[in-house]
Amino acid sequence: MSSAFSVAQGACHQVSIISSPFDQRTRSCIEATGFDERLECSWPSSVSFVDEKVVSEFDLIVIGVSSAGMGWAIDIARSLINHKKVPVLLLTKGLQQSGDTLVALPVWVQETLGVDVLAITGPCIAKELAQGCKTSVEISSNQYALAVQWSSLLSLPHYTLCPNEDMIGCQLLAALKNVYAIIIAKAGDHLNHRSSLFAQSLFEMQQWLSDYHADDKNTYGLSGTGDLYVTCLGGRNGKFGHYLSTGLSVTEILEGPMKDVTIEGLDLAMLLAKSPQKVGKTLFLDLLQTLGC
Repeated sequence: MSSAFSVAQGACHQVSIISSPFDQRTRSCIEATGFDERLECSWPSSVSFVDEKVVSEFDLIVIGVSSAGMGWAIDIARSLINHKKVPVLLLTKGLQQSGDTLVALPVWVQETLGVDVLAITGPCIAKELAQGCKTSVEISSNQYALAVQWSSLLSLPHYTLCPNEDMIGCQLLAALKNVYAIIIAKAGDHLNHRSSLFAQSLFEMQQWLSDYHADDKNTYGLSGTGDLYVTCLGGRNGKFGHYLSTGLSVTEILEGPMKDVTIEGLDLAMLLAKSPQKVGKTLFLDLLQTLGC
């Protein structure tokens, strides 16, 4: 997703990418061919790979790693912020352990780095974004004016960023949809059952938002219904749920067809298993039972 975002933004901005140690092979292929095989698109000349030590001019830091890579990304962001204090935009979604509680990732990043944080959430398939397909997402911040400012700066003819002031609600939905995509996909190819699970999933997601004192109306917007819909149609979490529907155990899936693949919905479910807010959420409790929690 970070590559797709960079390719899209390259139409109007200069973008510098600091790649993680795990991305060196992909980076070498792109630099050698000028083409991204994953996204099936040409690589803009306005988007370059750089070393963090040579980055000097920038107006925004974008973090787009998987949740497992946040520690590395925070260290890089901190070194850049020491040079120039700018806002951080998160493409990464999730919750983070903070003491004895779970907090939305943007809140944790804001507390850790001491800068303004924005987050992009909503339905977005990376390849479609990179190839110029019509895409609408939300950009949220604790400071609504900042979300409005950057929505204007980053929106493109095919990429619309809708400002939202409920950053915690948007981020919770973006994380929870991975869990509920697993639940829906676990029903296999039975569309009638999947449809009923989709409706119940939205109801439970709304309950989670109420528990966290977020605006539960966002459940039926881009970060809720929109993102859940597109995640159910594909992606890692949907694939994981599908394998569960075939009778494979969690261990068999993670050691077999999805070995070395990050299943963020599974990781989040394990975190939320300890949360008192899980009580009363039938589908979520059923998933925990399947996972052996």
